Amino acid sequence: MVSKLSFQLRFLLLLLGCHFSAATFANPPVAAEYQVKAAFLYNFANFVTWPSSAFTSNQQAFRICIFGLDPFELILDNVLENQNAKGRKIIAVRLSDINDLSNCHIVFISQSAQYQLKNLLNRLSSYAVLTVSDIPNFALEGGMIELFTVDNKIRLAINPNKLEQVGIKADANLLRLSKIVRPVQD
Repeated sequence: MVSKLSFQLRFLLLLLGCHFSAATFANPPVAAEYQVKAAFLYNFANFVTWPSSAFTSNQQAFRICIFGLDPFELILDNVLENQNAKGRKIIAVRLSDINDLSNCHIVFISQSAQYQLKNLLNRLSSYAVLTVSDIPNFALEGGMIELFTVDNKIRLAINPNKLEQVGIKADANLLRLSKIVRPVQD
């Protein structure tokens, strides 16, 4: 019998090889791209470990937040529907107030919030919140996981120093699948 984690690892490997062209999906390429990115966000919830202090109770839902204009629309909600991460219900939350970010476990920072990036990352630097974005050079600028595209495939760049600073640990398999980024100023 295949364990759930083993299945998720295979799924993550499959995603890394996915093309998101119009020929692959019935939706336009941008929608297909964000379907893959939504699946990554879900899988990060299972391949990353947060310190126990990141949760106020055993029943607290796992919150994946979108800050800025939502490029996922309902795609993320559909991916997360009836899903759990490490025994916790997962919910998607859209935020526009920087003060609400510390209540999240994963924050996807939309490209529309790029002008606020330094302030957002500064604000989150003392919280166990995984920061993810597809803003170019996000990991080099101090973000934790950057989603970027090479040959119509979504790839990952991880800044492990930033994860360590807040007590978050990425699974070794996730790190092996990623480009490791260690900015000089870390």
